[in-house]
Amino acid sequence: MNLPIQVIEMKHIIPDSPAAALRLLLLVIMTCFVLPALLPLHSLNAQMGVDSSMDWENGILRVTVSRTVDDRGYNLPAALYSAELEIERRLPDILFRELLNVQVDSWNSLEDTLRNEPELISFIENLSATAEHVSVRPDPSVPVLHSSYALELYPRLSGELVRHGNSFPMNEVLQWQPGSDYSGIVIYAGRELPVHGEQRSAALEPALFPVIYDENMRVVADKNRLDPEYASRWGVAAYTRGFDESEHRERIGDNPYRIIATSLFGITPSDPLIPPADADVLLYSENNRRLLREGRILIIY
Repeated sequence: MNLPIQVIEMKHIIPDSPAAALRLLLLVIMTCFVLPALLPLHSLNAQMGVDSSMDWENGILRVTVSRTVDDRGYNLPAALYSAELEIERRLPDILFRELLNVQVDSWNSLEDTLRNEPELISFIENLSATAEHVSVRPDPSVPVLHSSYALELYPRLSGELVRHGNSFPMNEVLQWQPGSDYSGIVIYAGRELPVHGEQRSAALEPALFPVIYDENMRVVADKNRLDPEYASRWGVAAYTRGFDESEHRERIGDNPYRIIATSLFGITPSDPLIPPADADVLLYSENNRRLLREGRILIIY
């Protein structure tokens, strides 16, 4: 049997501290046992299916588990109850697997993050147990039970991924810039845009912690430049697909500065690029830098 190459090589690694040894052990467990165990659900049980989606406007992972009901007997209520119990038994593993697909930033999904930080596995397992049971309903047309769940990612998951105690300094602009003090920032990226450094266009894909650059790749806002309290509370930016900003007034206020993104960046194109002149306006004013530090940003995508 051919062992994975990383297992063969690990016998040559000598950890230089107990913490490094623990991290190595967790990485071996994650790579060799945990992630391979999360097989597609249909390969484990052909009678059960999963449909999940990320509701970025509300920061919620929504998961519906469907289970075929054995209706050959005469006691349909008992069959429905049995199906619901099986869903509940399998739910922690299902939610863990679906969480792996959540995009953390333009370079990493949560699965990538766990490979690099396997010590987070137990936290994600505990997070899976906090999902709200939204509804359970039988399908009248076919013998199937649908059970739906909602798992909020802010502030529990976002807070666990924020590690800095003090925010990094902003790229402050000293030369006078026109404009005034605004209440928030709105970035429009609602169409396909060129991907920086690549010969393609793409639609923006939301993430927990996008980075906002200007066209010269100067960082305007990112997780580490946010006040850690706000980064944990609601991430770098809120998202919406429409133009109704009323749901986001608490975050962006009544007089936001409006910007049109010109391109995107990242393996997953989650990072909007904005014109340098707009970046200068935001980075010049202390008030506007505060907006960036507090993540008072709405991205229309």
